[in-house]
Amino acid sequence: MADLRVIRPVCLRFAVHASQGRGWSEYSGSQWVMPERDVGAMVYHDDDQTARSVVLDRADRLFWELATVRRDTAARPSYSDKRNLAGVGTSIALEHWGKQHTVGPAEKHKKLEDDMSHLYVEPQYPDRRGDDGYDEAGLRDGQTFGMDVYADGELVTPDASATRVLATGDTTFSGSKVQARKLQYVAKASQSEVQFTGIQHSMVAKETMGSRTERSTGEMDAQAELYTYLVYWLTRNETILYERVSGVTLSGTAVRADGPDGRTDSAFTTAAIISLQNEAVTDLYAHVFWGDGLSDGFTQYGDVYDGWTLQYRQGAGGLPANMSLPAGNYFDIRIYAKTLSMTAIAELYNNTIRQAGRGVLPVF
Repeated sequence: MADLRVIRPVCLRFAVHASQGRGWSEYSGSQWVMPERDVGAMVYHDDDQTARSVVLDRADRLFWELATVRRDTAARPSYSDKRNLAGVGTSIALEHWGKQHTVGPAEKHKKLEDDMSHLYVEPQYPDRRGDDGYDEAGLRDGQTFGMDVYADGELVTPDASATRVLATGDTTFSGSKVQARKLQYVAKASQSEVQFTGIQHSMVAKETMGSRTERSTGEMDAQAELYTYLVYWLTRNETILYERVSGVTLSGTAVRADGPDGRTDSAFTTAAIISLQNEAVTDLYAHVFWGDGLSDGFTQYGDVYDGWTLQYRQGAGGLPANMSLPAGNYFDIRIYAKTLSMTAIAELYNNTIRQAGRGVLPVF
């Protein structure tokens, strides 16, 4: 339960009568009164026995009247919010935060597209149409309306605004056409003496991808890329130092070690130089492997994981045959006759450390 003794930086107004609009709305703006701590509103009755609310504003230590309901009197002064006892006031902007619109649980493959919004407004005092300080619709001079759109919690900029209202009271905002799984709208008025009598939003649910059997995800594409033009692959295997493309077991001495895939004995350690016994690559190439440190000429990808560093080099100009492997710890050495996308390298990194390499490494 909220503690009513704590001053909150927000004030909500609920329309009681049809003439006051409909539902909840928020008072906002830099002129909004903020009471002193533990000081609420004080209500008194004027000479006409009309209840009036005043609040002590902590910003200037003055009492200000807050008019939250419509008063029908034969003669009334020009309306203003936050009026002091001398009758001088200002205008507080209005905001109405609507509910959040989402796609249904069974429609996760869809997104909502912001198509169009309608804001229906009426002046608080219709008989002031054309008076000094009011336009022909009975709204304050300079009154503007806006419609903010939040897509998945982020404000879409620029927001929409309008300065003229039709005789029907309907202000139309063309949609931003943004697509999101969650859309939320905020209707705004720059000045007071206005009622929001209706708000309508038009949204279109659009497909974002086909069925699972019809689409190829980015993850699947990256994994497929990692198996294309692979010309050398010294990776985890029941036989240590077994190169899977040629089927040759390398000469040299190595012992098993635990790899970054979290599997026991999936990597190896060598105390002396070993020849990779690879064939030359003449044009485009990519050379990728996990090691216990960053080798010269290689670029590190991602953070060091459990002492292992994923590193790569790629480009044009090829690689020589029979490259040497210095002493150290190694895991999953690959050579490609092409360059790799960063998406593929990222999938190699993430799948290895998060899924034990199930999508990018042989069974072990």
